[in-house]
Amino acid sequence: MANVLFGKLGQKIVYDRGLSEAIRSNTNGNYESYNMLRILSVTLDTVFVVNDNILMSLEQQLLDDSIKLITDFVPKIDCAFILLGVDENNMSKKLLSIINSGIKWYALCSDPRCLNALTKYITNPPIDVYAGAVDLDCEIAGKMFKTKYLNMEAANVYGEVFPIRDSYKHDGLVVIANQTNTWDRIGHIKDMTKLIPKNKVIVYGRCKEEDKDERFIGEFPIQHIYNSQLLSKVTYIAPISPGWITAKYIESIYRGVIPLISNNYATLVFQFILDIYDIDANLFVQTPAKLLEQYLLIVNNHDYYNKVICSLRELVYSKYSPVVLRDNLLKLI
Repeated sequence: MANVLFGKLGQKIVYDRGLSEAIRSNTNGNYESYNMLRILSVTLDTVFVVNDNILMSLEQQLLDDSIKLITDFVPKIDCAFILLGVDENNMSKKLLSIINSGIKWYALCSDPRCLNALTKYITNPPIDVYAGAVDLDCEIAGKMFKTKYLNMEAANVYGEVFPIRDSYKHDGLVVIANQTNTWDRIGHIKDMTKLIPKNKVIVYGRCKEEDKDERFIGEFPIQHIYNSQLLSKVTYIAPISPGWITAKYIESIYRGVIPLISNNYATLVFQFILDIYDIDANLFVQTPAKLLEQYLLIVNNHDYYNKVICSLRELVYSKYSPVVLRDNLLKLI
């Protein structure tokens, strides 16, 4: 079995889920890296992580003894999966040194801000760059790449099971979205949900105070948001940047929530668009009136809700699930 290294350049992997960094809303990217490491650690005999790139207690390491922390001397690394980050102050120098030592590695990027933020420090180019968008141009270590797609978003639902019952669900629209610097995501969400009564809309996430209204309640712990989604039937999802896919669609579907999808969402992952169209083209909503129409159909017509959510579950289980992600990672190794 190959010696595999996993890391995140520009952010620590928060394995200790009791820490404040972990309790933050799952709009924060630390949950993705934690779950990707878990997927690898239960699949492989050994996964190496640099000790200053992870927040993990000794007790946790003893419970998951396939995770080995690199402290001083570096073992032979056959393959590495490195998530790109943005924070120069949280960049592990040891991890960067291993990346630049000439190892075979793959760059993983789920946030457009990460695609170029720290790559100036990398001198050893990866084999490929996988992102939430296909065929974007990027340069790492003097080599040009076209981004490829890997269903990294599946990591965010690792360990979850589909709820069996749905009779407890309410008729509110629960939206999860942070403001971004890549487009006016919050303004878009405010406009698209304007025809739905404001007391039926809750938006979780970070945004500027001047952009908030009664729909926006801020950032909440991950468990709070998880339970809020479990009680909902419908959401609206808009990308972190136009064209990108995010984890919001699969989180929603796993929790029994039908995603109504912005026409800016996942346009750079064309196969996903085709897959959703095959289920119901009306899930793509281009106007506030269409969003209202679909919202009312979902909350008032249980047969329609049940048919669509079952079809969406079958789709993600067969093509986008954590099991599929695991198999895709193993193929790369």
